[in-house]
Amino acid sequence: MKKIKINLKRTNGTLMIPVPDPVGEMMGWDDGDLLEVAFHEINKIPVKEELVVSPEATGKKEVIVKFGTHEPKSVKQSDVIEILENPTPDLNIYRTTYFKWKGKKYGVKNVCKKLFGHNEFNTQTGAKYLQDLGFPTFHE
Repeated sequence: MKKIKINLKRTNGTLMIPVPDPVGEMMGWDDGDLLEVAFHEINKIPVKEELVVSPEATGKKEVIVKFGTHEPKSVKQSDVIEILENPTPDLNIYRTTYFKWKGKKYGVKNVCKKLFGHNEFNTQTGAKYLQDLGFPTFHE
């Protein structure tokens, strides 16, 4: 029988293994059933992190950023890379939206503040500009 892979989920302070409905149906399991599991047969699968060292090929080399009364500003991929190659500790701070560079996570808002020269924008807009430049963003 082929093994299935499922991510653990924390629910009400307890780690749970969600069982897909088709599997539960196939096995004849219902909500509240007590299952016996051989834990010595459960393997933790290591997650392979993708090491991002360059922008995606589909990214633009340059975008023009325009916010409210601020003058339009040209932002290039090389500007982002320059900031990431010499990071300051504040770049590691983020609430939910970040992007990865050489195995580290950087907050979208803080990187964009340095790029744009102000912080009068929301995180989603900053993430959109970074994505346009070829830097995929993630959300926790």
